[in-house]
Amino acid sequence: MRSPTALLALALLVGCPKAPPENPNNDLLNEPDAPTVTDVVAEQNVPIEQRINDAVDLLERGGDESVTRAKEILEGVLVEEPDNAVAHLDLGIAHQRLGNMSEARISYQRASDADSENGDAWLYLGLAQMASDREDLGLATIRSGIRRAPDHNGLRAALVQALRESGELDEAIAEAREALKFNSNNLALYNNLGLAYMDKGDLELAKFVFRKGIDGVPEGRNDAWLHTNLGRTFLIENDLTTARFYLEKAVEFDPNGIPGLVYLSQVYLDDRNFADALPLLERAYAADPTNHGVMVNLGVTYRGVERFDDAERLYKAALTEDPANVEPQLNLAILVGDYLKDYERAITLLEGYVERGGDESAAAGEYISDFEKEKRRAARRRQADADAEARDAERLRREELLREAEASAPTAPAGPESPPTETPAPSTP
Repeated sequence: MRSPTALLALALLVGCPKAPPENPNNDLLNEPDAPTVTDVVAEQNVPIEQRINDAVDLLERGGDESVTRAKEILEGVLVEEPDNAVAHLDLGIAHQRLGNMSEARISYQRASDADSENGDAWLYLGLAQMASDREDLGLATIRSGIRRAPDHNGLRAALVQALRESGELDEAIAEAREALKFNSNNLALYNNLGLAYMDKGDLELAKFVFRKGIDGVPEGRNDAWLHTNLGRTFLIENDLTTARFYLEKAVEFDPNGIPGLVYLSQVYLDDRNFADALPLLERAYAADPTNHGVMVNLGVTYRGVERFDDAERLYKAALTEDPANVEPQLNLAILVGDYLKDYERAITLLEGYVERGGDESAAAGEYISDFEKEKRRAARRRQADADAEARDAERLRREELLREAEASAPTAPAGPESPPTETPAPSTP
């Protein structure tokens, strides 16, 4: 029977999804020969193992229709075999894909009850609990899973990540070191261990761990995450040349990997090379149009290449996507004030940013002061221009009047001609 493990991309690094990813390619749904739900369920003579595999195929296919069909198949299997741990696990994945998190947690719990050594069941249950803001319970579940399935790589990697994200850096490092004793080829552990050192500010140890994963594990040589995070260490140190080398490798290994695209674009943005950053961020935005950070960075890049309308659109999209995050409003205000010269609107945006407690409120206050000065200068320039225009108009009016006066003035009459004078001849003595 096929394992469902491949259906879940673990949230091992910042930006990784915690829910099972959905395959965006739904073209197969339109195939004329695709079986209907009724056809699949009605095949009672099909072995249960084959029906579960059919459900996994539908889950991998993605799309609500396919996932719903998979759910119905698995529910039918569980009517016949209520203690089938794999069917419960796959059913949990289907529920989670459809947004039914409470049902997903119930199915994962039943999977672990049916097979207490099924590491995937413990992993999915723990991640689902943490995704539902029950971090403590999820962490306890992950630990329980490790006790029952100590060789499960995903459980140990999830534990290290959960500890790291909760700020328990020393414990995360200790757990990662212990886990690597069980499997020294677990790339997720190298990533999380290196990230824990980065969080502690020890970039040299972070580099050492990332390089060990790249050079010491065969799969690590082509691992986008390891190269991304190694590149990040050099980006933090402002070594843009080395950072660019590793980040370009990351993008080569995963052309649509958002972290690699974003950090490589940052190398270009730091050098004010907006033209090269633009295609990277547009690709990242196409891969995830809801990614808040990508929206903001793409807006900055559009501003840099003077596509101001697009920049404003992205800033507004970021504010809509996450209304609680007011930071893009500062970028929008700078765009409106510095580039569009609409100081009144920029000041209004900045005042709203400060009122909502923006992180850069002090800087926003300085911008308000600067824009007030620019507003006054602009008003003086407009008045000066208006005065100059009025003077020019008055001068032109006077010149026109003068020309009209000259054209209408009467010509003086000609006087009588004077007779020509003659020089008298000298008298003869």
